Amino acid sequence: MRIGKKRRTARAVIINWTCVYMFVILFALTIGLYFAGRTTVATMNMALKSGQTMIVNACVKNVIPYIENEQQESLWHAAFCYIAGFDIKKPQTILYSQLSSIKTAQAINEKNEAAQSTQENKEAEKPSEDEDEGEKFPIVQTSSVVGSFSGSGKNKTVYINNETSFEIDINKMLEEKLSITKKDGPMVLIVHTHTTESYTPSGKQTYSPSESTRTQDKNYNVVRVGEVIKEELVKNKINAIHDTTINDYPSYNGSYKKTLGIIEDYLKKYPSIQVVLDVHRDGMTKQDGTKMKVCADVGGENSAQVMVLCGSSEGGLKHDNWRENLKLGLRIQQELTEKYPTLARPLQLVKERYNQHATKGSLILEVGTDGNTLEEALVCAKYTARAIASVLGEL
Repeated sequence: MRIGKKRRTARAVIINWTCVYMFVILFALTIGLYFAGRTTVATMNMALKSGQTMIVNACVKNVIPYIENEQQESLWHAAFCYIAGFDIKKPQTILYSQLSSIKTAQAINEKNEAAQSTQENKEAEKPSEDEDEGEKFPIVQTSSVVGSFSGSGKNKTVYINNETSFEIDINKMLEEKLSITKKDGPMVLIVHTHTTESYTPSGKQTYSPSESTRTQDKNYNVVRVGEVIKEELVKNKINAIHDTTINDYPSYNGSYKKTLGIIEDYLKKYPSIQVVLDVHRDGMTKQDGTKMKVCADVGGENSAQVMVLCGSSEGGLKHDNWRENLKLGLRIQQELTEKYPTLARPLQLVKERYNQHATKGSLILEVGTDGNTLEEALVCAKYTARAIASVLGEL
């Protein structure tokens, strides 16, 4: 029993010493790998001759080629860091390798510093308000629009800019009875073919060609204008529907065809609809780059001007109702000029039909231009809607 016990004890001692010896060898190998990378050929030869360590000799001589340039030295340094878990060039990393919380905190700190540096760089790249952002053009206010007008009517203030070859007798058309009538249900449908049309931000006196006056945000484009028109019509007891579908995005081409489909769907659902108002905003820019904003003063309020646009059949598309549309447009034009002088630009009669064949009371309303502000356009929308409600209320 005693002999067996002695054998077990001796075996345990051998195992323990073997483990210690293996640990020493592994540690020596690690240190050797690092210093081997930093040692010149001459130093390594001296180390081999002196026989300082058999492990380093074996590794360097039989396995690893001599290190003679910076790239190889980097490789050795990276290998050592990976094996040892710390960077001997940075003593603090020895502590981080033992205390993970310190290492984590340091990493977070480095990340925050990098983010702050990136943000500072971005801020530095931003042009200041004083810096030139490119070529600028003025936005000029006007209350008159150049064109070939014919004026008539009782107050001599109803004007048409006639782009067609049709002869128009304003007085006669104003005296004719409208063919639209009131029915139970919604009477007016408001749509937006070019829904993303928007306005110049308030306070801007100049603009750059790179600046966009289009947005899908319905709080800032012509949808907002259409909503004010609807609210005013309803207040004045004219039943109205407002469709806010974006019809000119992602594709601008085909927007009128898309809008026509919407109009036809509403007409099937609500046969009572007599009037379709397609609400836009105009764009007026001179050849020299000057942008025009059309303005009026309505009871002390700064307002944009509105233009009523009527289509015709001269463009070649079937449009039997264009004269009926024009009669309604002239009534609204007369109401606007009598109640709110300077609010309305001359009525525009064009060759294209612009979906106005759908009903006998279809019109386009151009509320302001891209030089006007949204606030000016909303004032215009309010008074334009009141004039329309007044005309329709007399039916």
